[in-house]
Amino acid sequence: MKPKRAFRLEAAASALLAVAGLVAAACGGTGPDGGDSEVREVRVRATDDLRFEPSEMRLRRGQSVRLMMENMGDSVHDFTVDEMPMMGGGTQGGPHDMGDGMNMDSSQYAMHMAVESHRDGVMEFTPTESGSYTYYCTTNGHREAGMEGTIVVE
Repeated sequence: MKPKRAFRLEAAASALLAVAGLVAAACGGTGPDGGDSEVREVRVRATDDLRFEPSEMRLRRGQSVRLMMENMGDSVHDFTVDEMPMMGGGTQGGPHDMGDGMNMDSSQYAMHMAVESHRDGVMEFTPTESGSYTYYCTTNGHREAGMEGTIVVE
């Protein structure tokens, strides 16, 4: 038979473990609106075949995303989203030549990241609403040739 002091120590240790577990569950893994507090890194490649790889990305509402775009091509490509409710995003890379001497005003988009040939670009954002959103390249003729994809926010 164990002495009373041993029972008290075991009970105190069990209670402490239970409280620590509750604190860890309450603090870890979720951010605002139930999203993840960790930043998810997503990589997308833009190619001169006028494709994005992958052509679909699945994200979670409220989870911060670090989008890394690798331009594998010999021309400027960009990653553009017309409308998507988010925190962050914005524009990066500024106006650029879309081809045929046309320049674009990147301020009209929810997200726009222009990346020079054989370079990488990085942008961070947090989607705030579920839905399906299209991303594409604004360089003249690229979207029409199929350079677009879908972001699915769950």
